[in-house]
Amino acid sequence: MLLIRPFILSCVLLASAPAAFAQEACKTYTVQEGDTLGSISLAAYGVLNYQQLYNANFTVLRGNPSSPPPGTVLQIPCADGQLPPQNPNLGNSATATDASAAPEPAAAQAAAVAAAGAVAPVVSDGAYRPEIRIVSGDDWVPFADPILTGGGLFLRISTSALDRAGPSYRHMTGWVEDWESHIFVLLPTGAFDLATGWNNPDCANLVNPSERTLYMCDNFLFSDPVYETTFGFFSTPDNSFTQARSFADLAGARLCRAEGNLFHDLEAEGLLEGVITLHLEDEEEGCLRGLIDGVYDVASFETEYASVVLPEMGLEDQIVQSANLTTIQSSVAIAHRSNPRGTEYIAHLNRGLADLRASGEWAAIVTSTLEEAAGLAAE
Repeated sequence: MLLIRPFILSCVLLASAPAAFAQEACKTYTVQEGDTLGSISLAAYGVLNYQQLYNANFTVLRGNPSSPPPGTVLQIPCADGQLPPQNPNLGNSATATDASAAPEPAAAQAAAVAAAGAVAPVVSDGAYRPEIRIVSGDDWVPFADPILTGGGLFLRISTSALDRAGPSYRHMTGWVEDWESHIFVLLPTGAFDLATGWNNPDCANLVNPSERTLYMCDNFLFSDPVYETTFGFFSTPDNSFTQARSFADLAGARLCRAEGNLFHDLEAEGLLEGVITLHLEDEEEGCLRGLIDGVYDVASFETEYASVVLPEMGLEDQIVQSANLTTIQSSVAIAHRSNPRGTEYIAHLNRGLADLRASGEWAAIVTSTLEEAAGLAAE
């Protein structure tokens, strides 16, 4: 069965809204003492909707996504996902789907090429430039799946950025569902040049890194963020860790994540092996079954996936999400350090990502991909 993971408004309501200040959708809001991103979301929408709030305010929430400092001004998106006017994160005063935010004609052509699965032309300057070979996993809607336009959120943004950076390179895409093979086989052996959809452990600012984090930092180059994903923390109602109000309150917990995820966001919060016990399952469903069976205390994964996986597993009344805790994982493209063109490819991609952000095309791609994913979920 295809698991649809839409980043849409239908998040699962797992906590009651607290007495809060006047947070309203379609407005700006100044954070008050005692606010958390969860309480702001509950007051504005009646549901935990971390991802939508983060997408609209990523430049000011990166440092502290759970509890932004008092005085922080946040954009509260409208119920339909539109942004309030004058959102500085988009670089213009248009909403994400406003025609004024559309890319210029040349950029639109490049985006159409990428969406159609074709390749951009190569500059004829006599220099030899091999195709950039990009690998992605599948069956992960809306992030990565060939049924979606451009191959899903991560691949569509990555290939559009390569095209926007200039026609120096052509690119081709491969699909390998085994994500672990990307970092242990396919990139190290040179079968592919880039893999998209991986997390950046911020290697310059590591805090007590695990072996997994060190492996990534020692062996890979990381692009600028393609997308940034909020991770939630889930428990059963009768588990004592359900009441955690800070990451320090998770000391002693048995915490589960799915394979392919990193732990650097936990490490940065002091949640190290020994403080907590870390466990890996093949998929998030294994973590959730472990919560029900009492094997784990906490499961952590993308916040919006709860709206799909909990009903699918019949766990809506048995699993609760913390309204106090969330972390951020920057999703990036990676190249192996042994690739002689790896640095060049990452720099080329970064130029395109900056162009996508500045033009508004990044926001347009996100909006249209999530709408497409929502349509699939409704079928």
